[in-house]
Amino acid sequence: MSDTERPGSGHRPPGRREERESRRARGAHGSHGSRSADERNPSTREFGNDPEPEEPVGDDAPDDSDDPPESGATRAGRWLLRGVLSLVALLILVSGVWTSWDTMRHAVGSGGGERGTLTLQECGRDACAGSFAPFGGEQGGDIPPTAVLAQSVGRSPGESFTVVLRPGTVEAVRTGGPGVMESTLPFAGALMLASLVVGGGLRMVRTGWVIGISGIVLLGGIFLTW
Repeated sequence: MSDTERPGSGHRPPGRREERESRRARGAHGSHGSRSADERNPSTREFGNDPEPEEPVGDDAPDDSDDPPESGATRAGRWLLRGVLSLVALLILVSGVWTSWDTMRHAVGSGGGERGTLTLQECGRDACAGSFAPFGGEQGGDIPPTAVLAQSVGRSPGESFTVVLRPGTVEAVRTGGPGVMESTLPFAGALMLASLVVGGGLRMVRTGWVIGISGIVLLGGIFLTW
């Protein structure tokens, strides 16, 4: 009986040479299987093995630099321009208010002068002339027989209005509600003009629209009461 065999056992242990060949075969099969799995499923590759994309350089590189800071001279010039435009808009509005009030105070009766009725006889481009009849009924003294009414909107001969004469002149101003509305015509024009300066020059678009629409509404009221 051989030394490598034991009684009662039908199994013969493998030799060293057979064990080495078996291990070599298993190793080759395992490495081939892992490579095949990596090729079949790229997502199983280890993160970080792929090369990182290169950052663009030269003209292709994004410009991440911030805008240069505004200089003090540029900032001062911008504020100076805004101040000048604000002053211009304010002067336009003030001149419109002053011109309107100079006529309105006579229309409301606080400017003095003789009151009466003016009947238009002839009209030109800038004014209409007609006969003036004072409310007292007496024509003479310092009361002129004729008066002149400024022609803001088209008038025609034959129309009659209640007017007041500016003291010491033959210039008539219409009284009552229509006269008050008519006296605001310069202010309506000033509003529309100032809206262009505020909205276009000062870049205050909403404020410019509000001022301009206010002038348009006022102008519409003047024509409705004409």
